[in-house]
Amino acid sequence: MATKLTTRRALTLSLLFAPWATLRAQGMCSSSGMTLDEALAAWQNPQKQTQMDKDSFLVTIDRKYTALFNGKKGNTEVEEVGIVGELRINGKLLGEVIENDAVKIKAGSYKGVMRYGSNRNFVQGPLGVMAEKGDFLLEVSGVPGRKALLIHTGNKPWHSEGCILAGAASKITVNGKSVVTIQEGTTLREMRKAFYGTDGEPNSCPNKTIRIKINDI
Repeated sequence: MATKLTTRRALTLSLLFAPWATLRAQGMCSSSGMTLDEALAAWQNPQKQTQMDKDSFLVTIDRKYTALFNGKKGNTEVEEVGIVGELRINGKLLGEVIENDAVKIKAGSYKGVMRYGSNRNFVQGPLGVMAEKGDFLLEVSGVPGRKALLIHTGNKPWHSEGCILAGAASKITVNGKSVVTIQEGTTLREMRKAFYGTDGEPNSCPNKTIRIKINDI
């Protein structure tokens, strides 16, 4: 059931729908963490390539154990095996993630790609607001024979068709409109904060190469 917010909090969240002028002025971040023009220039400069590798945004997922999850998928009671893991950014533990054991990504090292759109509310914006467009959604790129593998919201194996789940989302009501959000401290929200250095509106595109490493149990 949607929860009505206080006037102050409702006003705060309503501001999130305003254009992100500062970010747009900088340009959208590329898969290397820079604007597309900056990335193209950087790959022609050996010194900048070295700096990008040094300042990489390394997402490490260490699979810890499998567990049987019970719940409802639509109106049907289901049981599915999930893998519980720990997600770290540059060695710092941010929280747990869950994968669907039946369709999990093969362990290995992959390139991370930044996306800004999705046909579902998978893209994160300031203060944990989720929508079809935003400024933070990571795709695990380069998985053989597979595509569109994301790190997105969810906390049950059946929420995933191969993607990595990093925390549940919930719906709240703001000024009579339904808004999807994730709570502070959620693994996914902490990831965005680690990338931009803020939980609010970013003012630049961090110069970081995004890498994703998945380790088996």
